[in-house]
Amino acid sequence: MKRFQLCVVATALSAFLCSAIFAADFSKTSEADLIKLSGVVKVEDFADYQIEIAKRLKKKSEKDAQAFKEKLKAQYEKATENLSVKQLREYKKSTQEAMKKRIESMSVKELQESGLPFHKHFDKAKGDGKSSCKERKLSKDSKK
Repeated sequence: MKRFQLCVVATALSAFLCSAIFAADFSKTSEADLIKLSGVVKVEDFADYQIEIAKRLKKKSEKDAQAFKEKLKAQYEKATENLSVKQLREYKKSTQEAMKKRIESMSVKELQESGLPFHKHFDKAKGDGKSSCKERKLSKDSKK
């Protein structure tokens, strides 16, 4: 039985390491290609994709960033228009879970450098134990 458990743990660890080694690198991808990937990026690559988008938006002027966001949104809607509501919800849920896992594995410094919106990593940076911005807001409102 212990041998079986050891095999399961070894398999899980090797799968994790392989996924880390073969993670998608979007840093060399052109903006046009990033836009084309909007709505069709694989769930396992979604966190890296989102972080690269955030970094690029951070470097752009407000006007250019807004135009880039609009192109991303238009492509996302085009790519997901043929999905059923159930499929779209599953995709969104799985991408949110992938982002959550990725954020939890990052250090505070990595989070700050990632360019992700502050509220998405506020809990980890502050270390206050609240699970969401809404909970924090509710706790502030209840103190008033």
